[in-house]
Amino acid sequence: MPKIGVTALPSGHPRWLGWLGWLATLGWLAAFGCPAPAPDPAPDPQDPPVVPALPPALASEGVRPVVRALWRALEATDAGDPAAIAGVMTPSARWLVPGRAAESVGGPEDLRRAMLPWTAPAITLDLRRVIDLGGSPFIAQLSVARDQGARRYELALLVEVNGERISAIRHYGDPLGPIQVGPAAVEPLSLGPPSPVQLEGGPPTIRHVAATKTLMAALEQRDDQVAQAQLAPNVVLHDVRARQTRHGSSDWLNAYRAELGIAGHLTIAHHYAGSQYVVVEGALGTPDESGKPGESGKPGKPGDAEVSPREHGFVDIHRLEHGKVAETWHYLNLRDRPRGRPTESNPAGSSPTRGHRP
Repeated sequence: MPKIGVTALPSGHPRWLGWLGWLATLGWLAAFGCPAPAPDPAPDPQDPPVVPALPPALASEGVRPVVRALWRALEATDAGDPAAIAGVMTPSARWLVPGRAAESVGGPEDLRRAMLPWTAPAITLDLRRVIDLGGSPFIAQLSVARDQGARRYELALLVEVNGERISAIRHYGDPLGPIQVGPAAVEPLSLGPPSPVQLEGGPPTIRHVAATKTLMAALEQRDDQVAQAQLAPNVVLHDVRARQTRHGSSDWLNAYRAELGIAGHLTIAHHYAGSQYVVVEGALGTPDESGKPGESGKPGKPGDAEVSPREHGFVDIHRLEHGKVAETWHYLNLRDRPRGRPTESNPAGSSPTRGHRP
Protein backbone atom coordinates (compact mmCIF):
# COMPACT_ATOMS: atom_id res chain seq x y z
CA MET A 1 0.00 0.00 0.00
CA PRO A 2 1.48 3.51 -0.90
CA LYS A 3 2.46 5.64 2.03
CA ILE A 4 -0.16 8.24 2.92
CA GLY A 5 1.16 11.75 3.56
CA VAL A 6 0.18 15.41 3.29
CA THR A 7 -0.51 16.30 -0.39
CA ALA A 8 1.87 18.91 -1.76
CA LEU A 9 0.00 22.06 -2.70
CA PRO A 10 0.94 24.91 -4.96
CA SER A 11 2.51 27.79 -3.18
CA GLY A 12 0.06 30.25 -1.76
CA HIS A 13 -2.54 27.66 -0.62
CA PRO A 14 -3.03 27.31 3.12
CA ARG A 15 -1.32 24.20 4.55
CA TRP A 16 -4.49 23.13 6.40
CA LEU A 17 -6.08 22.25 3.04
CA GLY A 18 -3.51 19.46 2.73
CA TRP A 19 -4.59 18.03 6.06
CA LEU A 20 -8.22 18.04 4.86
CA GLY A 21 -7.22 15.98 1.84
CA TRP A 22 -5.46 13.44 4.07
CA LEU A 23 -8.52 13.11 6.32
CA ALA A 24 -10.80 12.67 3.30
CA THR A 25 -8.56 9.85 2.04
CA LEU A 26 -8.77 8.05 5.36
CA GLY A 27 -12.57 8.39 5.35
CA TRP A 28 -12.78 6.92 1.86
CA LEU A 29 -10.61 3.95 2.83
CA ALA A 30 -12.72 3.32 5.93
CA ALA A 31 -15.91 3.32 3.88
CA PHE A 32 -14.79 1.41 0.81
CA GLY A 33 -11.20 0.33 0.81
CA CYS A 34 -10.69 -1.71 4.06
CA PRO A 35 -12.52 -5.03 4.04
CA ALA A 36 -14.35 -5.88 7.28
CA PRO A 37 -13.05 -8.92 9.19
CA ALA A 38 -14.61 -12.16 8.05
CA PRO A 39 -17.36 -13.34 10.43
CA ASP A 40 -16.75 -16.49 12.46
CA PRO A 41 -17.90 -19.54 10.49
CA ALA A 42 -21.20 -20.98 11.60
CA PRO A 43 -20.76 -24.25 13.52
CA ASP A 44 -21.04 -27.32 11.38
CA PRO A 45 -24.15 -29.23 12.48
CA GLN A 46 -22.17 -32.43 11.88
CA ASP A 47 -19.43 -31.47 14.34
CA PRO A 48 -19.35 -33.81 17.36
CA PRO A 49 -20.47 -32.34 20.70
CA VAL A 50 -17.76 -30.83 22.84
CA VAL A 51 -17.01 -33.14 25.78
CA PRO A 52 -15.47 -31.49 28.86
CA ALA A 53 -12.21 -32.60 30.40
CA LEU A 54 -12.18 -35.73 32.55
CA PRO A 55 -13.22 -35.21 36.17
CA PRO A 56 -10.32 -35.54 38.63
CA ALA A 57 -11.35 -39.01 39.84
CA LEU A 58 -11.25 -40.44 36.30
CA ALA A 59 -8.15 -38.50 35.26
CA SER A 60 -6.00 -40.14 37.92
CA GLU A 61 -3.40 -42.73 37.04
CA GLY A 62 -4.52 -46.35 36.76
CA VAL A 63 -8.13 -45.77 35.64
CA ARG A 64 -9.09 -48.28 32.97
CA PRO A 65 -9.53 -46.72 29.50
CA VAL A 66 -12.96 -48.35 29.13
CA VAL A 67 -14.20 -46.55 32.27
CA ARG A 68 -13.13 -43.21 30.81
CA ALA A 69 -14.67 -44.18 27.46
CA LEU A 70 -18.08 -44.78 29.06
CA TRP A 71 -17.95 -41.42 30.86
CA ARG A 72 -17.08 -39.63 27.61
CA ALA A 73 -19.86 -41.48 25.77
CA LEU A 74 -22.43 -40.49 28.41
CA GLU A 75 -21.25 -36.87 28.29
CA ALA A 76 -21.49 -36.87 24.49
CA THR A 77 -24.98 -38.40 24.69
CA ASP A 78 -25.98 -35.70 27.14
CA ALA A 79 -24.62 -33.11 24.69
CA GLY A 80 -26.77 -34.48 21.86
CA ASP A 81 -24.89 -37.34 20.17
CA PRO A 82 -27.08 -40.50 20.11
CA ALA A 83 -24.34 -42.54 18.43
CA ALA A 84 -21.80 -42.06 21.23
CA ILE A 85 -22.72 -45.16 23.25
CA ALA A 86 -22.51 -47.47 20.23
CA GLY A 87 -19.05 -46.05 19.56
CA VAL A 88 -17.62 -47.57 22.76
CA MET A 89 -19.36 -50.96 22.45
CA THR A 90 -18.32 -54.04 20.49
CA PRO A 91 -20.30 -54.78 17.29
CA SER A 92 -22.18 -57.62 19.00
CA ALA A 93 -22.75 -55.83 22.32
CA ARG A 94 -26.24 -55.36 23.74
CA TRP A 95 -27.90 -53.04 26.23
CA LEU A 96 -30.11 -55.32 28.35
CA VAL A 97 -33.05 -53.27 29.58
CA PRO A 98 -35.44 -54.24 32.41
CA GLY A 99 -37.72 -56.91 31.03
CA ARG A 100 -37.25 -59.67 28.53
CA ALA A 101 -34.13 -60.39 26.49
CA ALA A 102 -36.07 -59.82 23.27
CA GLU A 103 -36.40 -56.15 24.26
CA SER A 104 -32.65 -55.63 24.54
CA VAL A 105 -30.93 -53.30 22.09
CA GLY A 106 -27.84 -54.03 20.01
CA GLY A 107 -26.06 -52.90 16.87
CA PRO A 108 -24.93 -49.35 16.08
CA GLU A 109 -28.10 -48.23 14.29
CA ASP A 110 -30.55 -49.66 16.83
CA LEU A 111 -28.51 -48.24 19.71
CA ARG A 112 -28.42 -44.84 18.04
CA ARG A 113 -32.20 -44.81 17.65
CA ALA A 114 -32.71 -46.10 21.18
CA MET A 115 -30.49 -43.40 22.69
CA LEU A 116 -32.21 -40.53 20.89
CA PRO A 117 -34.58 -39.81 23.82
CA TRP A 118 -31.54 -39.52 26.10
CA THR A 119 -30.32 -36.56 24.03
CA ALA A 120 -33.46 -34.48 24.58
CA PRO A 121 -32.84 -30.97 25.97
CA ALA A 122 -35.03 -31.73 29.01
CA ILE A 123 -32.85 -34.73 29.99
CA THR A 124 -29.57 -34.45 31.90
CA LEU A 125 -27.25 -37.40 32.53
CA ASP A 126 -24.92 -37.41 35.53
CA LEU A 127 -22.57 -40.24 36.44
CA ARG A 128 -22.54 -40.41 40.24
CA ARG A 129 -20.10 -43.21 40.93
CA VAL A 130 -18.01 -45.87 39.20
CA ILE A 131 -17.11 -49.00 41.15
CA ASP A 132 -14.31 -50.85 39.38
CA LEU A 133 -14.61 -54.47 40.38
CA GLY A 134 -11.28 -55.53 38.94
CA GLY A 135 -11.48 -58.08 36.08
CA SER A 136 -14.24 -57.58 33.52
CA PRO A 137 -17.29 -55.82 34.99
CA PHE A 138 -17.70 -52.46 36.63
CA ILE A 139 -20.73 -50.66 38.02
CA ALA A 140 -21.84 -47.20 36.92
CA GLN A 141 -24.41 -45.46 39.13
CA LEU A 142 -26.20 -42.99 36.89
CA SER A 143 -28.68 -40.22 37.63
CA VAL A 144 -31.08 -39.14 34.89
CA ALA A 145 -32.72 -35.77 35.57
CA ARG A 146 -35.76 -34.31 33.86
CA ASP A 147 -36.76 -30.67 33.75
CA GLN A 148 -33.53 -29.18 35.15
CA GLY A 149 -33.25 -31.68 37.97
CA ALA A 150 -36.81 -31.37 39.25
CA ARG A 151 -37.16 -35.15 38.95
CA ARG A 152 -34.31 -37.61 39.13
CA TYR A 153 -34.26 -41.29 38.24
CA GLU A 154 -31.56 -43.58 39.60
CA LEU A 155 -30.03 -46.34 37.48
CA ALA A 156 -27.28 -48.91 37.98
CA LEU A 157 -25.46 -50.12 34.88
CA LEU A 158 -23.47 -53.33 35.23
CA VAL A 159 -20.93 -53.00 32.44
CA GLU A 160 -19.15 -56.03 30.99
CA VAL A 161 -15.90 -55.44 29.18
CA ASN A 162 -13.99 -57.01 26.30
CA GLY A 163 -10.56 -55.41 26.09
CA GLU A 164 -11.08 -51.64 25.87
CA ARG A 165 -14.68 -51.90 24.66
CA ILE A 166 -18.01 -52.66 26.31
CA SER A 167 -19.49 -56.06 25.51
CA ALA A 168 -22.78 -55.68 27.44
CA ILE A 169 -24.66 -53.26 29.68
CA ARG A 170 -27.20 -54.70 32.12
CA HIS A 171 -29.56 -51.99 33.29
CA TYR A 172 -31.17 -52.06 36.76
CA GLY A 173 -33.31 -49.56 38.61
CA ASP A 174 -35.79 -47.03 37.31
CA PRO A 175 -37.35 -48.32 34.07
CA LEU A 176 -36.14 -45.70 31.62
CA GLY A 177 -34.59 -48.13 29.20
CA PRO A 178 -32.71 -46.88 26.49
CA ILE A 179 -36.05 -47.76 24.91
CA GLN A 180 -37.82 -44.62 26.08
CA VAL A 181 -37.67 -41.90 28.69
CA GLY A 182 -41.20 -41.25 29.86
CA PRO A 183 -42.98 -39.97 32.94
CA ALA A 184 -43.01 -42.35 35.87
CA ALA A 185 -46.23 -43.39 37.59
CA VAL A 186 -44.77 -42.44 40.97
CA GLU A 187 -42.31 -39.83 42.13
CA PRO A 188 -38.74 -41.15 41.80
CA LEU A 189 -36.27 -41.43 44.65
CA SER A 190 -33.98 -38.46 45.00
CA LEU A 191 -30.43 -38.96 46.21
CA GLY A 192 -29.76 -35.27 45.86
CA PRO A 193 -27.80 -33.40 43.21
CA PRO A 194 -24.85 -35.39 41.90
CA SER A 195 -21.43 -34.40 43.15
CA PRO A 196 -18.30 -34.84 41.01
CA VAL A 197 -17.89 -38.42 39.84
CA GLN A 198 -16.54 -40.77 42.48
CA LEU A 199 -14.30 -43.71 41.61
CA GLU A 200 -14.22 -46.69 43.95
CA GLY A 201 -12.66 -50.10 43.72
CA GLY A 202 -9.59 -52.14 44.41
CA PRO A 203 -8.77 -55.70 45.42
CA PRO A 204 -11.76 -57.57 46.90
CA THR A 205 -12.02 -57.97 50.66
CA ILE A 206 -12.72 -61.65 51.36
CA ARG A 207 -14.59 -61.12 54.64
CA HIS A 208 -16.85 -58.55 52.98
CA VAL A 209 -17.83 -61.06 50.30
CA ALA A 210 -18.46 -63.69 52.98
CA ALA A 211 -20.64 -61.29 54.96
CA THR A 212 -22.86 -60.46 51.97
CA LYS A 213 -23.23 -64.14 51.03
CA THR A 214 -24.29 -64.90 54.61
CA LEU A 215 -26.70 -61.94 54.51
CA MET A 216 -28.41 -63.01 51.27
CA ALA A 217 -28.73 -66.62 52.42
CA ALA A 218 -30.24 -65.46 55.74
CA LEU A 219 -32.78 -63.31 53.88
CA GLU A 220 -33.80 -66.31 51.77
CA GLN A 221 -34.13 -68.48 54.88
CA ARG A 222 -35.99 -65.74 56.85
CA ASP A 223 -33.32 -65.86 59.54
CA ASP A 224 -33.50 -62.31 60.86
CA GLN A 225 -30.99 -62.88 63.64
CA VAL A 226 -28.23 -63.97 61.26
CA ALA A 227 -29.15 -61.27 58.75
CA GLN A 228 -29.06 -58.51 61.35
CA ALA A 229 -25.63 -59.66 62.52
CA GLN A 230 -24.25 -58.73 59.06
CA LEU A 231 -25.63 -55.16 59.26
CA ALA A 232 -24.13 -52.14 60.97
CA PRO A 233 -26.56 -50.69 63.56
CA ASN A 234 -26.85 -47.41 61.60
CA VAL A 235 -26.97 -49.02 58.14
CA VAL A 236 -28.58 -46.94 55.36
CA LEU A 237 -30.76 -48.42 52.61
CA HIS A 238 -31.48 -46.43 49.43
CA ASP A 239 -34.49 -48.30 48.04
CA VAL A 240 -34.97 -47.15 44.46
CA ARG A 241 -38.22 -49.01 43.86
CA ALA A 242 -39.84 -47.86 47.11
CA ARG A 243 -38.49 -44.32 46.60
CA GLN A 244 -37.27 -44.22 50.19
CA THR A 245 -34.04 -43.98 52.12
CA ARG A 246 -34.25 -46.00 55.33
CA HIS A 247 -31.99 -45.82 58.38
CA GLY A 248 -31.10 -48.53 60.87
CA SER A 249 -30.90 -52.31 60.69
CA SER A 250 -34.54 -52.85 61.67
CA ASP A 251 -35.87 -50.69 58.83
CA TRP A 252 -33.39 -52.32 56.44
CA LEU A 253 -34.73 -55.79 57.31
CA ASN A 254 -38.36 -54.66 57.23
CA ALA A 255 -37.92 -53.40 53.67
CA TYR A 256 -36.55 -56.74 52.45
CA ARG A 257 -39.15 -58.72 54.39
CA ALA A 258 -41.92 -56.73 52.73
CA GLU A 259 -40.42 -57.32 49.30
CA LEU A 260 -39.94 -61.06 49.75
CA GLY A 261 -43.27 -61.67 51.42
CA ILE A 262 -44.16 -65.18 52.57
CA ALA A 263 -43.44 -67.13 49.39
CA GLY A 264 -40.83 -65.01 47.64
CA HIS A 265 -37.34 -66.29 46.99
CA LEU A 266 -33.94 -64.98 45.94
CA THR A 267 -31.88 -66.31 43.04
CA ILE A 268 -28.28 -65.11 43.26
CA ALA A 269 -26.40 -64.92 39.97
CA HIS A 270 -23.13 -63.24 40.94
CA HIS A 271 -21.16 -61.61 43.71
CA TYR A 272 -18.66 -59.00 42.51
CA ALA A 273 -16.29 -57.26 44.89
CA GLY A 274 -13.87 -54.36 44.89
CA SER A 275 -12.34 -52.81 48.00
CA GLN A 276 -15.15 -52.04 50.51
CA TYR A 277 -17.92 -52.67 47.95
CA VAL A 278 -19.74 -55.90 47.12
CA VAL A 279 -22.25 -56.03 44.26
CA VAL A 280 -24.88 -58.79 44.30
CA GLU A 281 -26.73 -59.51 41.06
CA GLY A 282 -29.76 -61.76 41.02
CA ALA A 283 -33.53 -62.02 40.85
CA LEU A 284 -36.41 -61.75 43.29
CA GLY A 285 -39.15 -64.30 42.62
CA THR A 286 -42.72 -63.76 43.77
CA PRO A 287 -45.85 -65.88 43.21
CA ASP A 288 -47.84 -65.13 40.08
CA GLU A 289 -50.86 -63.21 41.34
CA SER A 290 -52.74 -63.90 38.11
CA GLY A 291 -53.62 -67.38 39.39
CA LYS A 292 -52.17 -69.09 36.32
CA PRO A 293 -51.51 -72.82 36.62
CA GLY A 294 -48.34 -73.71 38.45
CA GLU A 295 -45.79 -76.35 37.58
CA SER A 296 -48.25 -79.10 38.53
CA GLY A 297 -50.79 -77.78 36.00
CA LYS A 298 -53.32 -76.94 38.72
CA PRO A 299 -54.77 -73.47 39.12
CA GLY A 300 -52.95 -71.53 41.82
CA LYS A 301 -53.38 -68.50 43.99
CA PRO A 302 -50.88 -66.11 45.54
CA GLY A 303 -48.84 -67.86 48.23
CA ASP A 304 -49.06 -71.35 46.69
CA ALA A 305 -45.65 -72.92 46.31
CA GLU A 306 -46.68 -74.49 43.00
CA VAL A 307 -47.62 -71.22 41.29
CA SER A 308 -45.11 -70.19 38.60
CA PRO A 309 -43.29 -67.15 40.01
CA ARG A 310 -42.53 -63.86 38.38
CA GLU A 311 -38.89 -62.87 38.70
CA HIS A 312 -37.57 -59.33 38.83
CA GLY A 313 -33.87 -58.73 38.29
CA PHE A 314 -32.03 -56.75 40.93
CA VAL A 315 -28.62 -55.40 41.80
CA ASP A 316 -27.63 -54.58 45.37
CA ILE A 317 -24.56 -52.43 45.90
CA HIS A 318 -23.29 -52.87 49.45
CA ARG A 319 -20.65 -50.70 51.07
CA LEU A 320 -19.11 -52.42 54.07
CA GLU A 321 -17.22 -51.16 57.09
CA HIS A 322 -15.44 -53.48 59.53
CA GLY A 323 -17.06 -56.54 57.97
CA LYS A 324 -20.65 -55.23 58.19
CA VAL A 325 -22.95 -53.64 55.61
CA ALA A 326 -23.01 -49.88 56.27
CA GLU A 327 -24.90 -48.70 53.15
CA THR A 328 -26.96 -50.39 50.42
CA TRP A 329 -28.28 -49.15 47.10
CA HIS A 330 -31.10 -51.50 46.08
CA TYR A 331 -32.10 -51.44 42.38
CA LEU A 332 -35.03 -53.76 41.64
CA ASN A 333 -36.42 -53.86 38.14
CA LEU A 334 -40.14 -53.23 37.94
CA ARG A 335 -40.64 -55.58 35.00
CA ASP A 336 -40.53 -59.37 34.82
CA ARG A 337 -37.70 -61.28 33.26
CA PRO A 338 -37.71 -64.89 32.01
CA ARG A 339 -36.76 -67.68 34.38
CA GLY A 340 -33.67 -69.77 33.88
CA ARG A 341 -30.92 -67.13 33.86
CA PRO A 342 -27.46 -68.63 34.53
CA THR A 343 -26.32 -68.46 38.16
CA GLU A 344 -23.06 -69.14 39.98
CA SER A 345 -24.22 -72.64 40.93
CA ASN A 346 -26.27 -73.24 37.79
CA PRO A 347 -24.32 -72.12 34.68
CA ALA A 348 -26.83 -73.65 32.29
CA GLY A 349 -29.68 -71.62 33.74
CA SER A 350 -32.30 -74.30 33.11
CA SER A 351 -33.66 -74.36 36.67
CA PRO A 352 -32.92 -71.39 38.93
CA THR A 353 -31.34 -72.08 42.30
CA ARG A 354 -33.15 -70.61 45.28
CA GLY A 355 -30.78 -68.85 47.58
CA HIS A 356 -27.02 -68.77 47.23
CA ARG A 357 -24.99 -71.96 47.44
CA PRO A 358 -21.39 -71.00 48.23
